[in-house]
Amino acid sequence: VKEVLNQVPLQPGSLVIDCTSGDPEQTSALAAQLATRGIRFVDAPVSGGPKGAAAGSVTSMVGGSPADVADASVFIEAWSKKVVHCGPVGAGDATKSINNVLNSAHLLLATEGMLALKKYGVQPSTALEAINGGSGMSL
Repeated sequence: VKEVLNQVPLQPGSLVIDCTSGDPEQTSALAAQLATRGIRFVDAPVSGGPKGAAAGSVTSMVGGSPADVADASVFIEAWSKKVVHCGPVGAGDATKSINNVLNSAHLLLATEGMLALKKYGVQPSTALEAINGGSGMSL
């Protein structure tokens, strides 16, 4: 992102909306660098996968000043069903990182759970029907 933005002739007052899933510290450093040129910045990574992106139903996790997030939201709402202001610049990326960790943990635990249930003769589709109807729903 930094390399691209350094090549774009942005004018003071411009607002950059970064939708990549980035490192919160690098994002904050980039925003600080751009601020010296009078350029505003929000990080707005999304969650919801390719299907959500195609349907415009992703959630955007946004970091930035309240004023910049308000200005960016007009655009972010075009591709997001839900826009959540998570805090200052970098907070969107931090929230997305934890979201990804939780998703990976859920997938790993679900796989282990399905393997354990298979040993007891429970079919995965039956297990998911039961689990997703209860408090274990995460898939």
